[in-house]
Formats: sequence, C-alpha cells, structure tokens
Amino acid sequence: MALTSESEAKGSFISWFYHNPLRKSLTPSQEWDKKTTEPEVNAVIAGSKSIRKLYKQTERSLANDYAQLLDFKLREAFQNIDRKDIANPAGFSDISRASRELKNFFECRKIFEKLIADDIAGHSERAAQISAYSRWVVIAKLLLKRHNYEGASLVLLRLSQIDMRLGINKELSPGTQKSLDSLNKLIFPHKNFKDMREYIRSHQTKNDLPPTFLLSKDMTFLNEALGNDRDLSSKNIPKSHPSYRNVVRKERMLNQLFSAKSTATTALSTHQEAMFKSFSERYQQQLLLSQEDNLPAQSRQRSRSANATLQKPATTTPSPVQAIVRERSKSMDERSLKKAKNEEAKEKQLDKDLASAKIPSSLSTLSFFWRPELCSPDVLIAMAPFIKPF
Repeated sequence: MALTSESEAKGSFISWFYHNPLRKSLTPSQEWDKKTTEPEVNAVIAGSKSIRKLYKQTERSLANDYAQLLDFKLREAFQNIDRKDIANPAGFSDISRASRELKNFFECRKIFEKLIADDIAGHSERAAQISAYSRWVVIAKLLLKRHNYEGASLVLLRLSQIDMRLGINKELSPGTQKSLDSLNKLIFPHKNFKDMREYIRSHQTKNDLPPTFLLSKDMTFLNEALGNDRDLSSKNIPKSHPSYRNVVRKERMLNQLFSAKSTATTALSTHQEAMFKSFSERYQQQLLLSQEDNLPAQSRQRSRSANATLQKPATTTPSPVQAIVRERSKSMDERSLKKAKNEEAKEKQLDKDLASAKIPSSLSTLSFFWRPELCSPDVLIAMAPFIKPF
C-alpha cells in the first residue's frame, strides 16, 4: 500500500511538472518552492534518484535565470548613467540631485529588492521560505562569478534585512550557512571593506561592475581631497601640480568603470523580459498604493512600506535598516481590506519584536553605506575610520 502511495505521489509530481512549465510562469520560483516543499513531494524527492536529479536541474535553472536577469538589468540601467553622475556622485546620497538616469538605476535596484522579499516572505510555509532564501544565496554566488559585485551586494544586504525579520539563517543547511557566512564577509565594512576590495582585485576583469556604495563613497572622498580641483584634467596640469596624483587616480577609476560598461552581456529571453515587466508593474503598483491619496481614509503608511520612514527602536543600540518590502493588496475589496488589517496587526508585533531584538553590530555599521539617514550619530562617528578612498 505504501509503495502504491509513493508511486502515485511520484506520478502526480511528474505530471504537475510537465503540465505546468515553469518557463512560462511569471513567478516560477514561488510556484516551485510551494510545490516541492509539500510533505508528499518532499518525500518523493528524497526517495527517488531520478526525481532528485530533476529537482537539482530545476534549481540550477532557476538560480541561473534569476542571476542572468539581475546581471543584465542592473548593467543595462548602469550603462545609461552619465560619466558626470559618477565623477560628482552627489545624487547617490541625495536623490533630489540625481539625474533621471541615476534615478532609473535606483528604481531598478528597488524592483529587485521587492522581488527578493516577495520571493521569500511571500510564502506562508516556513519550508518554502527557507528554500527560496537558500536559492538567493546561490544567486549571490553566481553574480560574483559574473563579476557583478553590485548585484551580489544587493542580494546579500537584502537577505540580511529579511533574516532580521524572519530569522531564517539559523535554519539553513550547514553548507548554505557556510556559503552565506563567506559571502557576508565581502560586505562587512571592516578596514574599509578590505575583503570586498581584495576579492575584486584578485578576480579583476574588463567586465567588473563594482558595488555602487563603494564607488560613490570612494569618489566622494577623492572629490573632497581635490576640493576646487575636482574638475581638473591631468592633460591640462603639470605633474608637479599638488592635485595631479588624485586627478589621475580619479580619471583611472572612471576610465576603468566606463570601459567595463561597454562590455556586451548575454541578451535575456522573452520569458525573462516578461518576468521583469511583471515585477516592475507590481513595484509601480506598490508605489501608487503607498501614496496617501490612493489609500483608504482609515489606512496609514506602514513602517515597512517601501517609502516609509523607519522609526528607530527605543534603545541605545544603533538602528539598522529594518525595511522589508511588502507587496500590498492589488485591490481594495472587502477581502483585501480584511487581509490588510490582519497583516497590520502582525506588523505591529514584528515591530515590537525587532525593537527588542539584539542587532549584530556588523549590520548596524553596514547600514551606513546604504541608508545613512537611518543611522544614529554614534554609528556615523564609529564609521569614520572606514570611510577612505582607495
């Protein structure tokens, strides 16, 4: 009887897999995680060599597809940024001073931040959350192999934010935990991001896309060192000029960066383009719903909305980035309103839990480079030794 039941479960899963092609779905990973973490299917995967092979192949395919999508879209958005946006990076810290192209780049980042949060936190089952989270660790590694350090950093920071809310890290497999710990060293600010800088130098290619938080930070401090000479060209000043060395350093950074930008990347498939379009539309819908004019009178902007100003916990511990992007209801019918109220209650409890939680100091300092406005003065002072150019 047990054998018959196992055989039926295996046949049912195979039938589902071939009649529900993931390459046609706009949310393939979510459908896959939901299905494969069902107890019956999980047992089939564990007990069948052929199904395990199919499972691993699908996991590799999903991870590669998402890595390629992030790699292409981030590079595409970055390629449109003008040289002057990098040479004078005020727009990186003050969005009101950013060019339209730079704002589009930031929006592309936010779309992927929402995607990662939805892909993991969108599941109600813990096993599905862990499965999705583990895959994003793999995606971060794949982005490193593609020399997209901006994408890898984006994924790793987002995973840190999600872990602060869901506490998933401690439930990962030993192998995944080891990989994540190794990757997180790259975004740790110790000695001016020494590990990240050394990794990039030792794996340097013409196709490197550096993390923009490092790029803008280094360029900012070079400009401060140059002062009124920041717009000088090495061709127009003698080598004896006091600023000549820093001018050359700045030009070298820009030349390396913009030569890498011109490197062609593999084109996306029609399905991947459709996926990104869907993600973008959901992100735009969230922005619209977050506007007070578009929300019901009794609703208020939540502390976890993409545009909300986070409230710091009533504690002396520096507050890290605690925002997890959530997908809002797509309609405001009675069912959506009821669901929104339930989620609001859960969020209030989550805020209380986060406020009383002990936050690792590494995450507190890391938040400075991504959202400095969220850091208390003592964090800014503590980070002073780290903020130096190359």
